[in-house]
Amino acid sequence: MQLKVNMKNVDLIVLRAITTQQKRLSLSNKKLYHLPYNIEFLNWLVILDLRSNNLSDLPILPKHLQSINLGHNWFTTIPNSVFELTSLKSISMYSNQLQSIPSTIFERLVNLEYLNFNHNCINALNDSISNLAHLKYLSSSHNKLTTLPESMCSMLNKLEYLNLGYNHILTLPFNFGLLQNMKTLLLHKNFLTRLPETFGQLKSLTVLDLAGNNLQLLPSNFTQLKLKEFYAEANPFTRNDLFTSTIGVSNPWLESIIGSKQWQTAGFCALCKNPFVTWWLESVRFANRKELIISKKSQLNKASPEVLYPLRTLFCSYHCLNSSGNCYELSVG
Repeated sequence: MQLKVNMKNVDLIVLRAITTQQKRLSLSNKKLYHLPYNIEFLNWLVILDLRSNNLSDLPILPKHLQSINLGHNWFTTIPNSVFELTSLKSISMYSNQLQSIPSTIFERLVNLEYLNFNHNCINALNDSISNLAHLKYLSSSHNKLTTLPESMCSMLNKLEYLNLGYNHILTLPFNFGLLQNMKTLLLHKNFLTRLPETFGQLKSLTVLDLAGNNLQLLPSNFTQLKLKEFYAEANPFTRNDLFTSTIGVSNPWLESIIGSKQWQTAGFCALCKNPFVTWWLESVRFANRKELIISKKSQLNKASPEVLYPLRTLFCSYHCLNSSGNCYELSVG
């Protein structure tokens, strides 16, 4: 049962909760500036809803809490009492004034499965987020993030939902494709100019939103994704510069591979399918929506069939490009 608070005297409400031993307590929308001290004695409490109040700090909380909702309050940092809740599985702190997330929260609350930090002023996710081995849902839209820690991609093996829309993200880590349980990925309204070549390894991904970025190309293995929903409007996709040689040119993408020693994910030739670290030539091919979307029920399939999406295409040698039976030609513009 849920104890729904409709009384002005919050102390009395907490006392009632003590006598009834409810596992769920809602104190939302009560215009609270503080909580009564005796709330810590509700040791049987599992779910605490404190959203839509005027809270900026918290007293000691019941130690067995598994879910806490602090959304729509006035927190500028995560209260210290939250760090003691080692049984927590869910934290919601959307629509506050958070500037950062202390590493302590990720180091101590290792059972977290759900995090919602939407609508704050957070400018970075700490490397220690990789400690959250059970995390399935992470939403941090409408913040000021510019990048993501590489450790997050290699350690959050259970992450299924990631919403980073309306941030300032410029690039994704090269090992982003290691998030192979990801089902929903929302990256709309950022400043992405390209996606890493490992992106096509997101084998569980079915919903992808890339709308409102600065993307001109999609990765070469993008069609390996099994998308049911795909949004990419408001990107400067272009058909210019179809072939660009990388010989003798400094290539930041290749340098990042060498620096991180991730040889096995460098790329595959579009023709012979053999893996390589460096490549001889890159090109662009265009895919229509049918190649990218597997669901016939998708709204995007009802849109104009003329839209084409440019996919990056890599070749390992002139021998492959010049082989008979392929559809690629060297173009000099």
